[in-house]
Amino acid sequence: MPSLIQLLLGICLIILSVEDVGKGIIKDRWLLLIAILALFHPGDTQWTSCFILGGVGVGLYFGSLFLFGKEGVGWGDVKMMAVSGLWVPSSEIHLFLLLTGGLGILIALITRLGYKKAEFPLGPALAVALWVCAFGNLGEAIGGKNDLFFFGGFVGPGVWGTA
Repeated sequence: MPSLIQLLLGICLIILSVEDVGKGIIKDRWLLLIAILALFHPGDTQWTSCFILGGVGVGLYFGSLFLFGKEGVGWGDVKMMAVSGLWVPSSEIHLFLLLTGGLGILIALITRLGYKKAEFPLGPALAVALWVCAFGNLGEAIGGKNDLFFFGGFVGPGVWGTA
């Protein structure tokens, strides 16, 4: 059963995603609430991940400006990456980026092919990646440990190639 903090985070992520899809903006009030919830989450707040993911976001923002002459990600996406870092353990940063990138590409394809829009919302991809990395134990499951909860379902021994 999810804790109250997990429930509140889930609600924030859903609202944030819906607003990003509808209005194309990630509002600071949701990011602030997600950051505050991280402070009350049991365990350590992941300050190292916050700085690393925030730095990656800033790098993506300015890198796309330099390479393409336009924003590749918005400041809301950059701030969402930094706030996500408060929840994501350092060992899960690579997974967070991989999930965000993969889901972002999928959303971009759907947006471009289905709706003929050049811009697409990255907020939903960031939200799903945050949830999975903070609560899904996906990194541990891929790492080969047994008897883990994976996306809320039980993964038994040997599923990932270990005995």
